[in-house]
Amino acid sequence: EAVLDFTPPDIKADLASKTELELIHERIRTTPEHQGHGTQRALILSLLELLAEDAISIVPETGFRQKLLLLIEEPEIYMHPQMCRKMRDTLLSIARSKTAQVICTTHSPIFIDLADRHDGIAIMKRVGGTIKEEQRTEDLFSGDSTHEARSRLRMILDFDPSVNEVFFAREVCLMEGDCEIAAVDAIGKRLIELNLIKRDKYIFIRRDLVLVNCRGKWTIAAFQRVLNGFSIPYRVVHDSDEEGESGANQVIRELLGGSTGRLLIHTPNFEQKIFSETWTKDKPWKATTKIASMTLAQGDLIKFFEFALGIKINEIS
Repeated sequence: EAVLDFTPPDIKADLASKTELELIHERIRTTPEHQGHGTQRALILSLLELLAEDAISIVPETGFRQKLLLLIEEPEIYMHPQMCRKMRDTLLSIARSKTAQVICTTHSPIFIDLADRHDGIAIMKRVGGTIKEEQRTEDLFSGDSTHEARSRLRMILDFDPSVNEVFFAREVCLMEGDCEIAAVDAIGKRLIELNLIKRDKYIFIRRDLVLVNCRGKWTIAAFQRVLNGFSIPYRVVHDSDEEGESGANQVIRELLGGSTGRLLIHTPNFEQKIFSETWTKDKPWKATTKIASMTLAQGDLIKFFEFALGIKINEIS
């Protein structure tokens, strides 16, 4: 519970300086600074929700409801994921309703939207002694031919919001399915058990790597458009399969700009190339269990592992 109290000011004072906000818990009234950081953030969120409901008339010369700019540093701190999503939705509501302009810095993928509003994302990276900025002013999916690509990304985000981590990662590898992703971690675990790589070195490399389950080749191409737009380096792993009428394989190669060193293709597919077997279900589990008993000599499986990590195993042994 909160209570707002103020002392009526004289004509020379302003009301804000005479206003006090207190929080009530078990009949004890305290000011916000005497509460924990989580409570303070919850209070800020509540005030922002009130602002989102504001109905002040639009200011003609700006197009916004009022001349207000919100600058928020790391809105995710001291909040669990559900409250972070609530904070994100509230800030979006404020911006979309033109109640105010909103600029925030964040280290949380929850606040990033991979599929929409690319002009609203700016990546700041330190390169050497300078800060490099990557920002797009255009919509990366503005043409009719890329409309489906946006929808595919939106579908992936509904399934797996963590893919937004590509904006924060040092290494990104786009994979056609979940079998390959399961295989990477199974190989890493097995190599550690066999003392072929150092556990701490592998964990360090793996921590900075985002493996994206694209759930299909056309979605790989959709991710490529975003990563290319923001100059985020990446690699691609997919099966050869059948080209199909529209040739997803060709589109992927074109979006790579002819850089074949960043492309690994399994012919005809991952399980047949690596294990000489045909699977129709439980592919991640079957790959994991098979790798768990393998000796992992040099071959296609190690080649795949090194490609996904972007490093040779002798560098982490």
